[in-house]
Amino acid sequence: THTGAFRVHLLLAVDHSDASDKAVKFVADCFQKAAADSVKVTLFHVVESLPSFVVPAHHGAESKEIFAEAADAWEKANQKAGEELLATCRDQLVSAGFSASAVAVKLAQRDSLPEAKQVVAAQTIIAEMQSGAYDVIVMGRRAKSPVSDSFVGTVASKVLREAAGKTVWIID
Repeated sequence: THTGAFRVHLLLAVDHSDASDKAVKFVADCFQKAAADSVKVTLFHVVESLPSFVVPAHHGAESKEIFAEAADAWEKANQKAGEELLATCRDQLVSAGFSASAVAVKLAQRDSLPEAKQVVAAQTIIAEMQSGAYDVIVMGRRAKSPVSDSFVGTVASKVLREAAGKTVWIID
């Protein structure tokens, strides 16, 4: 299921972690010589936004408006940070020898409560993995939290569990 000259299509899930930076560098280093004519990369990032039901219903109209404005500002800041992250990762791959046409970017915005963001990110990556014609899924082992240093991160472990029949590279 390949289009054009590309023989391998990678889904490279990125976030703001060191492990994600290493995954981008790994892909750049591994494929820099072959990138121009055989490898396509889709950079993928999930941006969280607060669901509308989080706006307090029992407060006055002014409180609701203030909260909604704060939530909107937070969402826009997250989206801008996600777009900047994708642009930086894209620039890294192009600098390593990938042609600009071989690197696509996708930003997925999903409603998520802060305590559920890892689950939502994993579900979104899984949905993209299953909906696209990807040969390899590449992601960092864990996010910024040092709590789970000895474990595969929550997002990566959920993606691995759902990756039957897919090749997944977890970079540490």
